[in-house]
Amino acid sequence: MTSMRSYRSKNDAFIDMRKTGILIIVISELLSGCGVYNPLTCDIPLISNKHDIRIDGGRSLAEAVGATISYGLTDKVALQFAGSKSNEKNNYYFQLAPGYYKNLGNQKIMEIYVGYGTGTGYSYNDPHPGYIQGDYQLYFAQINIGKINTKFAHTDLGLGFKTGYLHSNLVDAGYYAPSSSGNYKFDCATFEPHAILRFGTENIKICFKIAGCFIVKFNNIPESYPYFYFNAGLGLNFNF
Repeated sequence: MTSMRSYRSKNDAFIDMRKTGILIIVISELLSGCGVYNPLTCDIPLISNKHDIRIDGGRSLAEAVGATISYGLTDKVALQFAGSKSNEKNNYYFQLAPGYYKNLGNQKIMEIYVGYGTGTGYSYNDPHPGYIQGDYQLYFAQINIGKINTKFAHTDLGLGFKTGYLHSNLVDAGYYAPSSSGNYKFDCATFEPHAILRFGTENIKICFKIAGCFIVKFNNIPESYPYFYFNAGLGLNFNF
């Protein structure tokens, strides 16, 4: 009986180790390098009233630094500006989005933003080696929903979904194959889920953010579009 229990214990430990190894491999694949386009860890502000302003800043896996400013222009209309910059070839991204927000009561907020973003991107293919780089424009809509200032540490919880049309002009320098070269114009649809968790005082909070990305090409280009599937960030959020 003792030997049977020992065998089961060792077998369970082996299964747990195997599951952990698979999880590590999956996460490593998701986080292996940046693409031309990366999901921005933009703030989900959850504007609740006129003149409500949120300033959010921090770092993420795919961005060296990023910041978001959101402001309640009227009782229904908000305006948001966000940007990021990475050390990779000095890549940058900026977006501007007017939006509609509604206080649903019981500290629940809904927001809808429509906006435009532009940036530059760079992706390196280590096995060749080679790279691809260029600029892109994004036309998007995003819906957010969440709850603000809950009883525990003034916690804010927010979920968002962003979708849009992405146009990119890219130059290949050995990215797809060791001697490949050429100019590519990609037209794609983007689908990006977002989530945030903030807690702290009423006006200053630590903010955790995650964002995913899935891209579908419209044009018949055989090469894949180089993008980052996942991003996560940490920063500070100020509410005035």
